[in-house]
Formats: sequence, structure tokens, C-alpha cells
Amino acid sequence: MELTPEERQRIYEEEKARLEARREPQPPKKSVAPMVILGVVAFFVIILIAGSLAEKTETTSTPSPLPSTSGVRTVRGTYWCGESFDDAVQIGMAVHDGDTAALAGMLSRGNAFQVEGGTRVVTGGGNDMGISFAHIESGFQAGRGCYISTRALQ
Repeated sequence: MELTPEERQRIYEEEKARLEARREPQPPKKSVAPMVILGVVAFFVIILIAGSLAEKTETTSTPSPLPSTSGVRTVRGTYWCGESFDDAVQIGMAVHDGDTAALAGMLSRGNAFQVEGGTRVVTGGGNDMGISFAHIESGFQAGRGCYISTRALQ
């Protein structure tokens, strides 16, 4: 079977058009990778912010105040203040048990500090465990806040 010159010309033109269509640059496909990366980064930033806010809320909360333990008080004798409520509980247990090593460890780790007798403090209340949040008004530790046993106050 022989092709006529018109058929050859038509086939030639079709092939030429097809080759030119292949050579034309295809529009680049948009990648979703940058959006995925942005989403993951945003997720972690939100988690970090939420964790920071939760931590800040935990460190600023104080036990529920009782009106009978609030006000200006003085420390009866040398005693130890805890940086947190839990530290004050540990101090109380160590004092009760006579565990001087536990007190020394808390002092060296910075979880507790010593307050001299006669120091004036303003207490913000206490709770059923006999621990008050106190702001130290005089002495070497003036300006600090801490948790202290209400038994150490007069």
C-alpha cells in the first residue's frame, strides 16, 4: 500500500505537531511539601506555647488561703523555706524525722533556704497541711517568696 503525497504530508504535519507538543515546557507541578513542613512547625510551636502556659500556671498557683493564717508574722527561730509547696512538705517531713541530710541536700540543690529567727514575713494563707506561702519582708532573704510551715511562725 502506497501513500499519496497528500497523505504523507498530513502524517508529517501530525507527527510534527505531536513532537512540538512534547517539547513545550510543562507547567511545574506545585509541591505540597512546603505546606506540610509549615504545618508540622506550626503544630510544634503551638505545643510549646501551650506547655509554657501550663507550666506558668502551675508555678504561680498557691494553696487556697485560710483567713486565720494570713497577715504579718515573724519566724520563731531559724527555719527553712521551700521554693515550692512540695519542697515545704519535704522540709516538714525531714524536720519531723530529724533527717538533717535531707535538709542539707535540699539547701545545696536550691530547693530550700534558711530564714533566721525574728524575720518578718507576710503570709498569704495556708492549707490543711499547715503550710503557708510567705513573702519575706526583712533580713537576709528580704524580697523572696517561699512556702513555710505555719508552726514556724508566731
